Amino acid sequence: MANATAKARSIDREQTPSYSSAMTESEQKDPLDSEMERLSGRIDTMLRLCEELRVENQSLRSQRDQLTAERARLVEHLDIARTRVEAMVSRLKALEQET
Repeated sequence: MANATAKARSIDREQTPSYSSAMTESEQKDPLDSEMERLSGRIDTMLRLCEELRVENQSLRSQRDQLTAERARLVEHLDIARTRVEAMVSRLKALEQET
């Protein structure tokens, strides 16, 4: 009897159309189309973001290069000023020893 019941259930399943085959072709495409549109929109958004980040990154690299060059100039000026101050201090000590 259990075999007969199991056989009847399997026959019922075979005769019942599945959900996806019961859908019309247009109904099957709509979810795919909307998913594709959603993914396409996300890809477009990501591409725009990538471009914005590329431009920003380029700008930041340029600023970094300018600041690095400015820092090098300032370090050079500081070294020149330090040398001059040391030379003045040496002259003042020499004058002080003469008197």
